[in-house]
Amino acid sequence: MIITIDGPVASGKTTVGKLLAKRLIFDYLYSGFLYRSIAYALLEHTNHTINTFSTLSISDLDSVVEQVALEYCFMADGNCQIRIHDGVIQEDLLMTPLIDRAASMLGLNNNVRTILTDVQRKLAHERNVIVDGRDAGTIVFPHAEYKFFLTASLDVRIQRYIKRQKKIGRMYTQEEAKKIIIERDTRDGRWLSIPNLSDNLISIDTSNMTQDQLVDFILNNYITKHN
Repeated sequence: MIITIDGPVASGKTTVGKLLAKRLIFDYLYSGFLYRSIAYALLEHTNHTINTFSTLSISDLDSVVEQVALEYCFMADGNCQIRIHDGVIQEDLLMTPLIDRAASMLGLNNNVRTILTDVQRKLAHERNVIVDGRDAGTIVFPHAEYKFFLTASLDVRIQRYIKRQKKIGRMYTQEEAKKIIIERDTRDGRWLSIPNLSDNLISIDTSNMTQDQLVDFILNNYITKHN
């Protein structure tokens, strides 16, 4: 079974995706880690800069993935890791403002999206998996059994972003967080608008829900109810 969770930054999809994976004993496929890890590999192990991301070819991407031996690993506890030739990429290295911007810019390259769409499909093949992404239910897995799109008010997303960044030692004011979120929404706008065209995507406003309430809502009203 494939369950997709889409939504904008700080909508709650990553936390909920991990919790659902643990509750259902599913694997967790975080597409954001794929984009972030390739952005990290390009910036750390090649001469590419963010300014060259828009012109990357398929051969460029194949080359860097092979060069660093990049591998997505499902973990037994419902989490995931990205490994390269010199070990596991620590999560905090993939969550910096630079990698935020780099991964978002990388997602605008159609060659990158084509390759990572194929990678995600191969990773999910014959697995029970929760897929967390921007276009997981519309582009990558259009025939997934359940497809959710999470939203939240801008104010709530700002507070969630600040809280999440504080956990990894980064402090932001409300205005700084608001600016980052709006910039991300602008860059991701092409993909965030696609769900409006999907008539079988389940949209949930998470503004007034805790993480556990949202997981229970999804399980009780959709997944376990129909299985």
